[in-house]
Amino acid sequence: MRIRLAFLVCALVMPVFAAGQVQPCVSGSLANVLGQSCSIGNATFSFQNNFNGFHVFTDPHGVGQTDVADPNTIGFVPIVDGPKAGFRLITNFEASTSLPTQSFDETDVEFSYDISVNGAFEIVDETASVQGTATQVNSDDAAAFDQHCFTNQFCLQMLPRIGFFSQTGVLGPSTITQTLGIPGLASTGFFGFPTTELTLFASLGDHAVLNAATFLYTVAPQIPLPPLANIRYRELQIPGAASTSVGGLNDAGDLVGAYTDVSGGTHGFLEDRDGIHEISVPNAVSTIPNAINNRGDIVGDFSDSSGEFHGFLYRNGAFETMDFPGAIATFLLDISDRGAIVGTYRLDLDSLHAFRLDESGFVTIDDPNQHTPAAFSEAFGINNPGDIAGFYLDQDFNSHGFELRKGTFSEITVPGGFEPSGSDITDSKTILGTYQDLNVFNHGFVEEGATFKTVDFPDSVGTFPFQINSSGEIVGEYFDDAGNLRSFVAERQPEDGQSEQPHGASHHTKLFRKCSPQDGPEARKNLKNNYSCPVN
Repeated sequence: MRIRLAFLVCALVMPVFAAGQVQPCVSGSLANVLGQSCSIGNATFSFQNNFNGFHVFTDPHGVGQTDVADPNTIGFVPIVDGPKAGFRLITNFEASTSLPTQSFDETDVEFSYDISVNGAFEIVDETASVQGTATQVNSDDAAAFDQHCFTNQFCLQMLPRIGFFSQTGVLGPSTITQTLGIPGLASTGFFGFPTTELTLFASLGDHAVLNAATFLYTVAPQIPLPPLANIRYRELQIPGAASTSVGGLNDAGDLVGAYTDVSGGTHGFLEDRDGIHEISVPNAVSTIPNAINNRGDIVGDFSDSSGEFHGFLYRNGAFETMDFPGAIATFLLDISDRGAIVGTYRLDLDSLHAFRLDESGFVTIDDPNQHTPAAFSEAFGINNPGDIAGFYLDQDFNSHGFELRKGTFSEITVPGGFEPSGSDITDSKTILGTYQDLNVFNHGFVEEGATFKTVDFPDSVGTFPFQINSSGEIVGEYFDDAGNLRSFVAERQPEDGQSEQPHGASHHTKLFRKCSPQDGPEARKNLKNNYSCPVN
């Protein structure tokens, strides 16, 4: 048995779409579609001309024999079943071993194909199944292997099988369904290996049959992204600084954040109507203010001479260190006018936990839906009623935005968008956050009621809004074409009835790496931006 089990990897190339019109796939043999592209439903299947196969067996005299497999003997049937599109291979392979010892019978064929959809559709999942039989005496197996790396995200591997091994028992299941974390746009092979393999094996008196293998994809219409919000933007840059990273703002328009000087040192700042003021925790190596409320209280984090990170509160000209009990790192990310604080902390190097801090003390507020062995939650925003916005990572490291209101968690979902994160929430329940489109391009969003608008700094390569005040003024960061993170301040304008769509990544070539759990929040240039880790 030669089924390859390769590791899942991220695809680091941009989507490739089928060009021009192709003819529908027709029933016949696999040989008829090899080297051809044809359509099934709303998908285009491109079959490569790399078929390879063999049949090895022990003859009645106990002598090993080898035959070449012929693709003309394998039936090909296109299938359209509602939104599902794919094909069935009719194999009718049979493996029979009459000798109780030193006998085997194996058939193995492999080939490659890619699947793509046009811009109106997306691939949601894949289902693979086999039909066959296997006795349960010694060793036999009827299996199919299918693997595709989607150009806008990760790889899927399918291994439906029917079989039995005396050492391990029954093999299965015979049907596997895998759902894409972000719907796929196109697929490629895995490092040049064939994408698809069919295997039948029996030995030592066993008997097995592989009648057919089926591969189906759910292809659904794309949902349009939220239209662009009517916003006027300006860049924020501290004079003389090498770089500026904004953190938050209040209703008066006072801004806090951090800047890097020409020597590489990191300093906090407050910009109000009286000018720019440095905010630095005494004896700290670096100070990063993340938020300011309407009373002028500032929260953030700082690093000490040992490289450890602590939270701080700056109130009435005095600093107070605030660390979650037992944590090795604490980060304060927002503060309400009532003094309630939210943020994230680390008890070890393998997890992050969200928390709330008020007069009753620290409370962990991890979203209960994350279902991960180690929590990865962050709380970014809190309003005066105590509602909280943030995000968590699931076991596949996909982002989910959450809103916590009156003790109840609810998911933040963006129409047509993926990988959402909640950044802030106002007293009027306006939610600010980020999302990705199908091209893994990052946008901001603002949700008012059930209405979503996209926040995109003009001609940026990804936009990350952090906070919004009661008048709709927004601060955040964006990537420029050179891959530099820059800060912005934006003012909402009256909507003019236009529905301009967000720009995409088609004119950009640079891709940015999402921070991994191994990076830790300390590695980010801005704690509120999960794409601000250095690119290796």
